[in-house]
Amino acid sequence: MHSHEHDSTANDAILSRFVPAGLRISPGIARTARSRLGILTLILPALSVVGYSIAYFTELREVSIVDQQLRFALGLFGITLDLLMLGLVSWKKLQDRQVLELGYVYEVLRAASLSLAPLPDVGTAGISWVLILVVFFPTLLPPAGHLGRLALILAGLTQPMALSAVHLFVQPIPFYQLLYSIYSAITAIILGLVGADLIRRYQLDAPQELGSYQLVEKVGSGGMGEVWKAAHRFLARPAAIKLIPRDEKDSKSARKKLRRFRREAQVTANLTSPHTVAVYDYGMTESGVYYYVMEYLAGLDLQHLLKRERSLPPSRAVQFIAQACDSIGEAHQAGLIHRDLK
Repeated sequence: MHSHEHDSTANDAILSRFVPAGLRISPGIARTARSRLGILTLILPALSVVGYSIAYFTELREVSIVDQQLRFALGLFGITLDLLMLGLVSWKKLQDRQVLELGYVYEVLRAASLSLAPLPDVGTAGISWVLILVVFFPTLLPPAGHLGRLALILAGLTQPMALSAVHLFVQPIPFYQLLYSIYSAITAIILGLVGADLIRRYQLDAPQELGSYQLVEKVGSGGMGEVWKAAHRFLARPAAIKLIPRDEKDSKSARKKLRRFRREAQVTANLTSPHTVAVYDYGMTESGVYYYVMEYLAGLDLQHLLKRERSLPPSRAVQFIAQACDSIGEAHQAGLIHRDLK
């Protein structure tokens, strides 16, 4: 848990990229996607070389020289795309999100290179390397934002578009094959989008671990989020962790709430009243969950105490009020308004 925030401009940039959660991804996931994209661009060239070699010794010798040259050119184009993308992934000057956006362009071009190659008989199976790529690619490169979704759709449509081009300019193709190709492409696109969304939701679900802390049980919730009791992996003392759950981040007022949450953590960490809980740490997880860690106070809260005692002696009530006012007064001087006093 080392993701402290000090620069207001950088923090606002993180928030703007993170909201809304349904369309954006966190910096941590973008960094992971970049690494996976690098691995993919290492594997695909090797598979292309092996596939072309097998095709050459089995079927390519039986086709025309022009067809052989076309397949070789398309294979070389695909391998060139892979190596170019690998270079962009390795270029440290490019930010993770920039690589992510270039990856969407790469996804469409790579699908096009596969679609322009001779296709399998879509009338019998309807499965090709293009459709496999469309289903598999979102698991490595999450389709974040409109650009990511558009890239996935275009990649899936490259196969029926290629068949349509062959039908118009090369040779007639039966209508049922064109129709089945469109059906297969739409199915692959839906599977890709649904699979990516399921992975994203799994990553953004209420986490069971935050850095060195293991969430034990939920102890309360309010307008600003949830509070969980947590145990540190190495320290004996428990802690309380406040976080904003995923449904809060998906609301229209998400950016405003996250700014309030960040300011609350920053100001509270600097309060010195003995009647204010101590803040140990705050930041954002890899999946984009904002949190801060506080001291955990065991015992009854005032609400449960009043339910049990029915009423309190005036001297004891005044003591509680004075302690609360001491804490709230210091917060007011620091510019923090509680907004939820009862």
